[in-house]
Amino acid sequence: YEDGKVRVEARGVELDWTPWMLLRERIGITRLAVASLDWNSKTREPPTLPQTLRLPLALQLGQGSVGVLRYRNPDNTVQVSKLAFGLRGDGVGYHLDAATAETPWGRLSGTLQLGAQAPFALRGQVALQGRQPPPLAVRATLAGTLAEIDVAAGATLGQIEASASAV
Repeated sequence: YEDGKVRVEARGVELDWTPWMLLRERIGITRLAVASLDWNSKTREPPTLPQTLRLPLALQLGQGSVGVLRYRNPDNTVQVSKLAFGLRGDGVGYHLDAATAETPWGRLSGTLQLGAQAPFALRGQVALQGRQPPPLAVRATLAGTLAEIDVAAGATLGQIEASASAV
């Protein structure tokens, strides 16, 4: 996919799905694996939110994975690997289940619920377990909307503990 602001390229895509579930107005995907996914933003402007994320059919993805995800913009590149997740969705919202990923900062895990209609209600839990000593552990609770995410976080670094909240 490419337009004036973004280019998205997926390589090594494997899909196992159940076509007969379309008769039940559902997209049933047993497994979706992507070897690499490159997201190249050509602008520094933050993306604008759509009015809806609603799909015309319910969605059930049992096992999703991305080997390497690269996000690039004119100022920065972030690479995440070994993404694994499950995803369910209907006309009301989406549930990201048991998501895990390896980031430059450590292993990320969490769950997320996102509304399908603006203002996109959001609720979730995330945790980051650092790889480098001293051991870093961060836990956060997410709430609010996609445009205004409320974050309450706690962290430990060795014997030091801290907490914070922000919108």
